[in-house]
Amino acid sequence: ASVSPTPDGGTVQFYVDGIPVGTPQTVSGGTATLTGYDPATLTGGSHTIIAVYSGDNNFSTSTSNPSNNGTLTVNKSTETVTVNVGTYTYDGSSQGPTTVTDPAVGGGNVPTGTPTFVYTGTGSTVYPSSSTPPTNAGTYTVTATVPGDGNYNTSTSTPTSFTIGAEATSTTASSPTPVTYGTTSVNLTASVSPTPDGGTVQFYVDGNSVGAPQNVSGGTATLTGYDPAILTAGNHTIKAVYGGDNNFSGSTSDPSNNGTLTINKATEVVTVIVGTY
Repeated sequence: ASVSPTPDGGTVQFYVDGIPVGTPQTVSGGTATLTGYDPATLTGGSHTIIAVYSGDNNFSTSTSNPSNNGTLTVNKSTETVTVNVGTYTYDGSSQGPTTVTDPAVGGGNVPTGTPTFVYTGTGSTVYPSSSTPPTNAGTYTVTATVPGDGNYNTSTSTPTSFTIGAEATSTTASSPTPVTYGTTSVNLTASVSPTPDGGTVQFYVDGNSVGAPQNVSGGTATLTGYDPAILTAGNHTIKAVYGGDNNFSGSTSDPSNNGTLTINKATEVVTVIVGTY
């Protein structure tokens, strides 16, 4: 603030929007300066500066108000918006980042805008841009926009990558009803948990693959009409290997969830051939 004529004494108290700021500042050569005032708590816009001179022995008091007030203009800030990314695993529901970090600039007022999000599939993941978080496992980007308010301009984050991982599975090979040696058809069944509707199961008997991979539906795969005729009597290990799909990871029954195919010995019919003697 400048005081005219140019006293070398007295102090000036500054006010911003009618509120005193800082301590009274000594006047020297008609000038008083408040150094380092922090306007962080002020909103964006124009704010009135009033200076009140206290006077001294030779100069009377005076105030800038109203015709000689100053104006402190606080322009809106552009904040840096960061998307908060977590860990996501497929569970059949929509999921992805839904929060941002948008700190107050310079320790001032916290931004009040509610962020909006746009999710897009990347790479081999097909997911057109949408405001709804994705459901399927895959790779994505998300962009967050925080609308402006009285203190901040509208701000948009950089596209941020995140991944929804495939859900883990467990596979169990069932043990069919025991059959008798010489039986030519038995069904092999495996269950996959949780219950995917996709992917295939390859069955193995005693480590040898049998049949073609079977489709999984409702968490179950069945190889129909397997012919065990080449197997000997006794117990044979059934292993099931689930190949996984986009949303579910692969798994194997081996060793704790293997099944057993039991082939009982056959009782043959012996016929004595009688001749003429």
